[in-house]
Amino acid sequence: MRIVRPLPHPAPPGDKAASRARRRWLARRRCLRALRSTIAFMVLVTPFLFFGYVLCCRMPFGIGSALPSCLLLYECWMFSRNCFIFFRYLLITPLVAVLPLLLNIYFILLYPPGHSASINEKLYFELFKRERLEVVALIENGKIRDPSSLLGAMHVPQPYTHTAMKNGKVIYKVKEGKAAVVFSTAWNLLSFDQGFCYIPDNIPSHWLYMNRLVEYKEVEKLWYIIFPQVTYLQHILDPPPLPSPPPNVTPPEKFLSRPSNTDRDQKNAWARFKGHFHR
Repeated sequence: MRIVRPLPHPAPPGDKAASRARRRWLARRRCLRALRSTIAFMVLVTPFLFFGYVLCCRMPFGIGSALPSCLLLYECWMFSRNCFIFFRYLLITPLVAVLPLLLNIYFILLYPPGHSASINEKLYFELFKRERLEVVALIENGKIRDPSSLLGAMHVPQPYTHTAMKNGKVIYKVKEGKAAVVFSTAWNLLSFDQGFCYIPDNIPSHWLYMNRLVEYKEVEKLWYIIFPQVTYLQHILDPPPLPSPPPNVTPPEKFLSRPSNTDRDQKNAWARFKGHFHR
């Protein structure tokens, strides 16, 4: 037998108002929580924007190389969450819902004020300039590289790992007893690979392949900051590959060589074939 259930009674107006007030309270609470976490992230990450290289270069176990990428991934997650908060609670509490997203956009585009990148690079360069010159001398003398290797990349040993990011990654090229050395300053996953480059004769075109550079600027005599094309810091000192011959081009030796026995047999067979039809 079919059982018919009675329909529930409509909620009184007071219950609907209480439900709307509770939804508004929950929406406001979640928006303010997102706003507080965004402000806290901005406060905590500000020292890294001005002094990130100095703070990360001496961290052990590769933490200094992984931390900037972790901060970037958290920023991407925070932006996604603020977008979700905005679209979810826009109709319930529009003013509070838009604040986390607006603050996040301001952080991406305009924060921090001033020239934080130049301050970060200049401080990192000046603090460890003497140690970088010692690394250059060790590479020229062949003490921390294979003496037979004149071009390559390596991670410098302790106590010089702080002179470059990526656990002390450097790229070197030795020519006539002098060495050009690039100290990597790559920051995170999305930043262009870049580095401090020591040029012994202060002429970058003698050591670098300029067509692989996006930009370079002089820091002081013999020192440059280079911005190569993406993934080309490893090969910025490499010679360009030799051009490959175009396809389907017959080498000239084939035209100058004497005809082979196979060519003679083919000509004789063709002559016999034509003679058969002329009979």
